Amino acid sequence: MNSKQIETVLELAETLNFSRAAENLYLSQPTITYQLNELEKEIGFRIFDRSGKGAVLTPAGSQFIVTLRSVRQELKQAIEQGQNFSSVYQENVRICMPIRSALYYLPQTIEKYARENPSVLITPSFDWYHGFDSFSKEIKISCLLLKMKYLISMMSIFTLYI
Repeated sequence: MNSKQIETVLELAETLNFSRAAENLYLSQPTITYQLNELEKEIGFRIFDRSGKGAVLTPAGSQFIVTLRSVRQELKQAIEQGQNFSSVYQENVRICMPIRSALYYLPQTIEKYARENPSVLITPSFDWYHGFDSFSKEIKISCLLLKMKYLISMMSIFTLYI
C-alpha cells in the first residue's frame, strides 16, 4: 500500500463516485479504478461495491476507511516531524543511563550542550537496571566520537555514580 492508494481510497470514500474522485485528485477515472483494484488485491478484501451509480463501502471497507484515516494522519505527522527534524538537527546523540544519575545531572548538561551544539539532538533514554550496559553497547565509533568525548567530559561526574 502506498500513499497514492491511501489518498485515492479515502477520496473515493468521501465522494462515492469514481469520476468525482478522479477529478478531485487530478487523475483519470481508469487510474482510480486501477489503484483501487491493486489495493484490494493486496489487502485481500473488497473495500467498495461498484455499481452504475458509483461506489458503496462494504462493511469491511467502512472499518478499513476509519483506520486508514488514522494511518494517513499519522503518516502526515511522521513526515512533518522528519522534515522539521532534518531542517534543525543534523545528528542525534542517544544517552542511556540509570535514572537516579540522570534526574539530577542530565537536564543541565543537555541544556548546556544544546546551546553549544544547536544542530545536535540529544535523546535521553532511561534504563532502570542496565543503563551503563545499554549505553556502552550502543556507542558506535564515528564522527560523533569527538562530540561524545566533549559530552562525556561534561558529564564526568556521572562516573562516580555508575
